[in-house]
Amino acid sequence: IKILHREVGDSDLRASILAEGRALARVDDPHVVKVLGIEVFGNQVGLCMEFVKGETLESLLRTHGSLSAEEAAVWGRVICRAVSAVHL
Repeated sequence: IKILHREVGDSDLRASILAEGRALARVDDPHVVKVLGIEVFGNQVGLCMEFVKGETLESLLRTHGSLSAEEAAVWGRVICRAVSAVHL
């Protein structure tokens, strides 16, 4: 469960966030973490998401340093596929 850090007291903003969460829950793509649901707790909103075990790209870069051009191209394609899936 990922709790959004900001409290959402404004009802229009909360409705917009809930609609976006529901839209994310409809995305079914291997490059995008699956959102299983969205919940409201008082003035906070939480996303129920699948657990993905692994390393973040940020952590990988800190541990191993810069990517080669080929590795960067591979990651770039994966990231572009994910962004594309979310914005269809």
